Amino acid sequence: RQMCIRDRASRGPRHLVRDWQVNMDGTLIEKLISGFFNPYYQQDTWTNPIEGPGRLKKWGQGTLILAANTRLAALEVGRGTLVLLADHHLEQSSQVKKGLLQVEGSFTSSAPLVIEKDGVLSGHGMINAPLFIVGVLMTDSALPFKIRKPVVFAEKSIYRPYRLSAIPALCLQGKTSVTLNGCLLYTSPSPRDKRQSR
Repeated sequence: RQMCIRDRASRGPRHLVRDWQVNMDGTLIEKLISGFFNPYYQQDTWTNPIEGPGRLKKWGQGTLILAANTRLAALEVGRGTLVLLADHHLEQSSQVKKGLLQVEGSFTSSAPLVIEKDGVLSGHGMINAPLFIVGVLMTDSALPFKIRKPVVFAEKSIYRPYRLSAIPALCLQGKTSVTLNGCLLYTSPSPRDKRQSR
């Protein structure tokens, strides 16, 4: 059976019937040469809404932007950057193994979003899912990052706020909680601002 039903490569798939790994390590020249066989290169924006029981796995050093709503089993970032605009509903646990997940819309799930040791979570959107951070959480007080479910920081996880001001960079909403396990490192662009808290 087909893995996905695709409109155009630049718009992305509309339906995933099983897991699909998107590898974005190709160059523009490779894209032009390979055409249909490798329609993805260093950056692509998908504007189609995507749904289905499959998991979308983003690999390769390029950047993939999901500009429309999705309703899938899960998301996985293995390398590079995955940017989420609009609203995204996931049924299973999602992972950032290596690379960056940038949430500018909303991420909703009853299962945990796990940021592993080499993973980074950032953005100005909203996380409505249990959050387990082993890697890095980056926030910017220009627009607060909103979290509505419990957050667990693992030992040696890093919280990196930028442009600190009177506006909070991280906003906890509703019945949520924060658990610190071991040592949490707060880092900023300036070495003078670097501090460690237990």
